[in-house]
Amino acid sequence: MYQKIMDYRNQHNRFSRFLGIKTTKIERDYAEGEVLLREDYQNTTQSIQGGLIYTLADSICGSAAFSRGKRAVTLNADFQYLRPARGTKRLFAVAQAVKAGRQVSVYNVDIFDEDKTLLAKGTFSFFHLDEDLFKEEEGAY
Repeated sequence: MYQKIMDYRNQHNRFSRFLGIKTTKIERDYAEGEVLLREDYQNTTQSIQGGLIYTLADSICGSAAFSRGKRAVTLNADFQYLRPARGTKRLFAVAQAVKAGRQVSVYNVDIFDEDKTLLAKGTFSFFHLDEDLFKEEEGAY
């Protein structure tokens, strides 16, 4: 089941797909992912734009939330940038539930570079919708 959810996330999460963010592992209330960096992702300080790092964190927490086979949406997030992302070709995210509730779950996420240096961390809250993940999407783009 987790492989099917991961495939779904990688194919249907259009914004993440556009940015090159991939979920690489899903287990119950847990996910890992990565993004291959491009020069276009650098800001004026030659480090990776914080918005991409935040989106990686949100997307991989979303994959952990989707691990239950139901849709979920982000409610809230608190995010800290600890070090600039420089001199790396890839970023990695690891998200794990702190509280796995019936309607609301909270996930911690860590962002690392290729050397396993912790670059950023956050806490994301998700609301679990009562909608099957694989239900047909009417009116979708």
